[in-house]
Amino acid sequence: MLIALLLAAAAPTAPITVYRKSGSEAPAPQRSPQGGLPRFEFRSVHAGDPMPRRGPFGCPTTKSGDRMCLEADFQVAGVQASRAATVYNSSGLTALMFSVSRSDAPTLLSALQVKYGKPCKTDTASVQNGYGATFQRDSFQWCFSDGVAIFRSLGSKIDEADFYFTTEVDQPKGAIIDF
Repeated sequence: MLIALLLAAAAPTAPITVYRKSGSEAPAPQRSPQGGLPRFEFRSVHAGDPMPRRGPFGCPTTKSGDRMCLEADFQVAGVQASRAATVYNSSGLTALMFSVSRSDAPTLLSALQVKYGKPCKTDTASVQNGYGATFQRDSFQWCFSDGVAIFRSLGSKIDEADFYFTTEVDQPKGAIIDF
């Protein structure tokens, strides 16, 4: 999975400026112009936003031709986030991801639920590491008009939880969409 690969490869490289809104209440998600699902927003970043100007080595090109910008660690919901990255193609921002300590997962999940509301899908799965130990992973998905955001209580590393947004929503394999 591209997102898991990007999460595993993402490492902080340079500091970024984080702008915080005053007050503790999260703004309501902005509804799409057509009504229905809201547009995704994270710290004033939206799907399709152009890639910010950076030095020539700030956003290397991936094998698929996308540009992946590695971000510095930052605070989100009062907890430390790490391994942050944003992905851009010719249409603009297509993915945003970061990890938090597994012990901070409940704090981040609570903040995501306040900001984005009730998830459109939840799932609990048993996952196994290379040593055969099994763990429970809870996943929460929020649906947006321009993609999906997913929080996993157990991320690509055993001691992390992760959050990612992507505009590339996979269709079920073998599904025929002819309507």
